[in-house]
Amino acid sequence: MFYGLRKKISYFFLKTADMVYPTPTTDTDYNPNNILRKIVDGRVDKDKVILRTDHTTVVPPVVLNAPVHYLVIPNDSYHTNFVNFWENSSPMTKLKFFDDIIQTAKQTGVANGFNIKINNGATGAIGRQTAAHPHAHVLGDPDGKIQAAFTTLAAQLSKADAAALETNDTFQYLMQTALFPYAQAIRDGLAKTI
Repeated sequence: MFYGLRKKISYFFLKTADMVYPTPTTDTDYNPNNILRKIVDGRVDKDKVILRTDHTTVVPPVVLNAPVHYLVIPNDSYHTNFVNFWENSSPMTKLKFFDDIIQTAKQTGVANGFNIKINNGATGAIGRQTAAHPHAHVLGDPDGKIQAAFTTLAAQLSKADAAALETNDTFQYLMQTALFPYAQAIRDGLAKTI
């Protein structure tokens, strides 16, 4: 149920974002009304900010992909994507950006194990930005929920076939987490063995 709803919401968000604010590829196309710029400027979601420094603003995303998931957004950037931000920022700005990622991990309880995901650009199924402002995702699983679901899924694979896997609750849970590439690989590998 939740996976289907998440998929519909994500699809709607991507399509709506494309219609309203197509993801530009150059900084000359930067839109100061993109959602992340509005958050940084305090125009929306002021109550959701968990950390604000001179360099970044940290908020949870609209759709969670892990039990702990936050966006770290550079405050002073007027770039459309992470590569442009990186190529045009001072060494100190880059250092402070990653220092604030570490602070976010510490503050949210995932400093002992987390992932950083940075999407870049307007095209492609993996790494495609939905907001034209550089940002990083901090993803963590402090209670081991994803690992437990993955272990449960592995135990169930001997009983499942590729068609049944699509309706498997554990598989659907993994598909909505940061481990979805692994869940897809399991599904694809199982489909090849049948």
